[in-house]
Amino acid sequence: MTAFDYLKSLPRHWLPRKPSNSELFRWLRNKSVIINGVHVSPKEEVGFPIKSLTFFPNKRKVTMV
Repeated sequence: MTAFDYLKSLPRHWLPRKPSNSELFRWLRNKSVIINGVHVSPKEEVGFPIKSLTFFPNKRKVTMV
């Protein structure tokens, strides 16, 4: 599963706000999402299990553990 598909599959209430698909893609492209401690690109495969998911690491950090 790609990082973009993974974020699309999450319930919208788990995300910092309710983004559109293009906004999710932009977050990944701009390195605003860290999955398991690694910045991922939109088409990069993610490894499971997901142990941490961080949004906006340089601004207002939101981490889901």
